[in-house]
Amino acid sequence: MPKIIPGPNIEVVLPPNLNHTYFAEASQHPFRFRSQNFQLVNAWWLAEAALLAYAENEFAIPQYTKAGLIVEGNQPFSNGGSTQCYVAHTQDIVIVAFRGTQVLKPVGGKLPGEIWRQVVKDLWTDGKFLLIVSGQGGSVHEGFKKALDEVWDPLKAYLHGLKEEKPTRTFWFTGHSLGAALATLAADRYGDVQGVYTFGSPLVGDESFARDFYVSGYRFVNNNDVVARIPLWGPNALNLMKWGRYEHVGLLKYIDETGKLFDNPSMLERVQRGVGGQVQLLREVMSQWSNGEFSDIPIDCFNDHAPLYYALRIWNCYEQELQGG
Repeated sequence: MPKIIPGPNIEVVLPPNLNHTYFAEASQHPFRFRSQNFQLVNAWWLAEAALLAYAENEFAIPQYTKAGLIVEGNQPFSNGGSTQCYVAHTQDIVIVAFRGTQVLKPVGGKLPGEIWRQVVKDLWTDGKFLLIVSGQGGSVHEGFKKALDEVWDPLKAYLHGLKEEKPTRTFWFTGHSLGAALATLAADRYGDVQGVYTFGSPLVGDESFARDFYVSGYRFVNNNDVVARIPLWGPNALNLMKWGRYEHVGLLKYIDETGKLFDNPSMLERVQRGVGGQVQLLREVMSQWSNGEFSDIPIDCFNDHAPLYYALRIWNCYEQELQGG
């Protein structure tokens, strides 16, 4: 049945979301691991994995296990920098899920100072938008590339081991926000990838990178999510006076303010639908404020970036598909 979409308060909008029931009903809705086309059920699985990537391993690993996924070794993959990545697998699939930008939401007794340090590292990564040579074709965001470099060697070796153990496994890459950017770059590097599904991804590389990106990719954008629009331009490492235009990769899967899914709508259509969502949110929040309730956040472009909303809305799209809608 459809999931309730909660109001945009701090607990909902900022990950990790420890009260969410991860991979609910997964056994009744298995991952379609052989599919070479877009599958909403796979999008839902990967949105859940991308959301779970924000959590510490003592919480995340049992959630993967409940869904029938195995997480081995000292995970997540991390090298003390801004990058964090879980690899969960079965006999049929390997899911590589990168964490997005850390936020100031203390959980599990973690000291504020530790969170501040992680937030600063992630923001530093996000802000280094110089375009540098990717090594796979075209130029990419400097911060994203260097963040992936932090974990690439041990991650690649582990993925190769899983492939050698059972060559028929299919590989799927995912992430939200910064994690979406890293998943895009990692899928491009690894190459032998069945699909990459990203949620709220910033732009990752220039037009040449986009032309050379051959992985089957699907890029979800929730309504007014502002992160999906940045950065548009960046200076070229070879000539700082020359600026290159960033370009998205993958087929756009756009969810409007009503929760309806559209394939690759025009920018005008997205703006028109987004304005409606912002107006409706302001009406609701103003009504709450008039009653002395001040919990919800009235900034639609910020709220729509929440990874929990991606997971819930994609499930509802899948549910509608099952009902023939």
